[in-house]
Amino acid sequence: GRTPFEGRRSDVMRAQVYEPVPPMASIDPDIDPEIEAVVLRALEKIPSKRYSTAFEFADALFQDLDLESSTLLPGLRRLFLRRSRRRG
Repeated sequence: GRTPFEGRRSDVMRAQVYEPVPPMASIDPDIDPEIEAVVLRALEKIPSKRYSTAFEFADALFQDLDLESSTLLPGLRRLFLRRSRRRG
């Protein structure tokens, strides 16, 4: 992986605030468009356009993208499911 912006610290800081995140497909053309959409929403500059919580972000990954069987994030999935049961 790599960071979305590279260069001098001041240039990176400015880009983080003002520039759109480069499409992930520009780095990896094989990226799943649904995964890219979830990640780009998480990186939105305008807070109201981002996920409200990490659990909402996890919900998008696990439910919308059907990652329930993934072994990449088992700890986060367990935590998310535990919290969901408490709320439900």
